[in-house]
Amino acid sequence: MEIELREVTAENLPGLLAIRIPAGQARFVGGQIQDVMADADKFPEANPWSRAVHLAGDVVGFVMISWDVEPDPPAERG
Repeated sequence: MEIELREVTAENLPGLLAIRIPAGQARFVGGQIQDVMADADKFPEANPWSRAVHLAGDVVGFVMISWDVEPDPPAERG
């Protein structure tokens, strides 16, 4: 089986939003996918790069990285 990282699109977004993080893994992630994506929109200076993880054509996960981020991000801007 082939794993692919694909751009987040209107086509795969519903599959991404249906993903729920198991309680035992919550401490390893920044929140639910919709919350993480909303935070990325608030801080474009962090250069967020997000992708839907597809396995055999199905959405199975989400990955986001950022670069050029200050070690202690500034407080949320109003």
